[in-house]
Amino acid sequence: MIEEIMKLGSLIDELESNMLVQRINVTNLNLVKIIEGKMDYIDKEELTIDEVIPYKYTESNYYAILMKLACDDFDKVRTYSKKLNEWDNYDEADLEIKIERIKLYREALEVYDSGSIVAPEYVAQISTNLGNIYHEMGRIVESIEVLSKTFTETNGFPMALGNHGIKCYTLATYSIDSNINKYLLNLALEELRSMLKNVGDSDLIVPDHITMFEEWKKHIVCVIDNELKEVNPWEASMDVDLPYKNWCAKKQLSLNYINIVMSEGNVDSIHIPDMGIGYFDEDDGKMTYYSWFNTIKQEFNLARYNIYLIETSDYEFHESQQHNVLINTLDYPTVGYKTELLKTALKAAYGILDKIGLFCSHFFKVNAKPGRIDFNKWYKEVEMKIALDSPFNALYWLSKDLDFKTGYFKDIRRLRNVIEHRYVRILDYYDDPISEELKDTNKYEYIIGFKELYDITMETLKLVRSAIFYLVNGFNVKYKSVVYRETPGKIFLPLYLDVYEDEWKN
Repeated sequence: MIEEIMKLGSLIDELESNMLVQRINVTNLNLVKIIEGKMDYIDKEELTIDEVIPYKYTESNYYAILMKLACDDFDKVRTYSKKLNEWDNYDEADLEIKIERIKLYREALEVYDSGSIVAPEYVAQISTNLGNIYHEMGRIVESIEVLSKTFTETNGFPMALGNHGIKCYTLATYSIDSNINKYLLNLALEELRSMLKNVGDSDLIVPDHITMFEEWKKHIVCVIDNELKEVNPWEASMDVDLPYKNWCAKKQLSLNYINIVMSEGNVDSIHIPDMGIGYFDEDDGKMTYYSWFNTIKQEFNLARYNIYLIETSDYEFHESQQHNVLINTLDYPTVGYKTELLKTALKAAYGILDKIGLFCSHFFKVNAKPGRIDFNKWYKEVEMKIALDSPFNALYWLSKDLDFKTGYFKDIRRLRNVIEHRYVRILDYYDDPISEELKDTNKYEYIIGFKELYDITMETLKLVRSAIFYLVNGFNVKYKSVVYRETPGKIFLPLYLDVYEDEWKN
């Protein structure tokens, strides 16, 4: 089947090439019909492990190109595409196709990890595409993380390195700190120059892409020279030398834009920007959203600090466990202060997501009672607007990954519910994977190993940290719109925003 998959890929490349000249014409529409016919011909159930990877990669790439074509005339393209017949309009299709594309890339990478011999460079391109679709969804933190991992593990895979540079530029468009922006743009420029210098005659990147990266490099130079010429870039000296803060940066758990791209930037500096007097008209001067975001940051800090205590404490057992009679259940249990810290960290971190849902629901004036709102339902009345036309779109796509039945991170949500409402037995070692253990949602008790609990708690912290950035990113975009007079009826008159001194934080 590899030969058939390669022929399919060639047809998709032909369609993409044709679209550079003219998108919708008879040739391209017929190609859509031919491509989908060949996709139907391939028996997906019979593919070997090394055939599944290129097929899923090829299928996902086709859907991306199909949506570019359909953007011009959805109804016309739909008459040639059986795939698009599943939906009534472009927006519905765009929503579902994004979900399908990211699912296919993830599945391809999971298959590779299970023991495939597909070339690492081919898999690196899949990872790069995954990073790019995260970017399409507004999920810039995860995009940068995926691309960084890709070029690190493949000794500077050029497409990953070049795209990472572009994402550093995107990150700078979210930040409103000019020092940080200058640093991020300098980093983007350095990575693009390095990639273009070393790519040479490599067949890992096509000439059109080289041209694209050259144009990005020129654009970034222009921005630096025209907008940030007099600005000093962020420096490592702006960090603080405190053990806990250094640990946060090393784990890339700091709430600082620098810490997204490297293991520095240990001051938790992000906050809701100064939106100006009158932006939040319903607030009556109470600074509600600033207060709510304080709560979010503090609860994240608590969850994060629990992990820090687990990793850095050198006691054999905590004083809270002395003279606390517990029955030995003879199954190598892990009981004690550290285990409870870990469970509390996961619950506290996940709880932040629901508060972000409340925050956004209030901001978007969703007509629902607070008791019925959580992270996965807050956008119910404005789903299309949030998913496809909002600077807060990353929060929508992140929530889809936490869907209780189909979400990529469904185990996080399930485990949180189990810890909150059922019994969990934590053992020193347990062989069954957590996904299998949590599959049955009707048990009284669940068993997991301590390491698995630790790993999924860290994954939860990372995910919640991303969500906090995405909330701030949305407000930063709104802030720029107000400051640059792009929001009708909003005049920017800055508030006086002071900060709490450390001595006030009891």
